Amino acid sequence: MKLLRNHTLLLISTLLLGLTACKGPQGDPGPKGDTGATGQTGAAGQTGATGATGTANVIYSDWINADWSLYDRPQLKQMKIIVPAINSTSIAKDAVLMYCKQFGTSSVYPLPSFGRWGNVWYSFEIANFTFNGLIVEVKSTDGHVLDEYETTALRGNRFRYVIIPGSIRAGRKAAVDYSNYEEVKKAYNLPD
Repeated sequence: MKLLRNHTLLLISTLLLGLTACKGPQGDPGPKGDTGATGQTGAAGQTGATGATGTANVIYSDWINADWSLYDRPQLKQMKIIVPAINSTSIAKDAVLMYCKQFGTSSVYPLPSFGRWGNVWYSFEIANFTFNGLIVEVKSTDGHVLDEYETTALRGNRFRYVIIPGSIRAGRKAAVDYSNYEEVKKAYNLPD
């Protein structure tokens, strides 16, 4: 009898185990529940500082002291300024401008010009064949010997170049008077 009871228990255990291991076909999913409430909106972040207006890829120098080391004679002087952005492909389409400051005035003069002196001619040329840059020249137009007020950095003679790429020059800034330094400075946001 004990044996029969053990077999019966074994048979019942096996049947129960078999029934729990078998699964029938899965039923359809129930209806979708309601969406939960939306959480509170977080606080807005602080507004960042306004950035400086760009210069639209305009290339410009600081004010460069006169240094007549390329050619220095009593009635004619030249200095060179290395400008890597100047090359044979850029000069055909870009506007290359040069300005000068001189002794005893706050005015800025475009080159070429007499500046503040009626008998001294200031000019520049692009020198991309010998080096990438500019040659600035000052010469006496009446034969007098150039003096320190007309030429030296000690007396405030400084030069600055501004290169405006052709695509920008032909665009919205086309109406800028390039001979007016203040207008160029404002139009292209140049620091002084």
